[in-house]
Amino acid sequence: MIEYNPIDDGQFQQASSSTINNYISNLEMHDITVNVRRSRGKDIDAACGQLANKS
Repeated sequence: MIEYNPIDDGQFQQASSSTINNYISNLEMHDITVNVRRSRGKDIDAACGQLANKS
């Protein structure tokens, strides 16, 4: 799984840590292996090329 990085006025928002952890738990209860790539660089909008979109 890859965390969603919200965009300034975007329609979608990032899920809370508890929601992500509940989702992971549900998958693992069904013997589904889950890897989570935690987002970094949110404090400077550097995730997924968002830094390039700043003006």
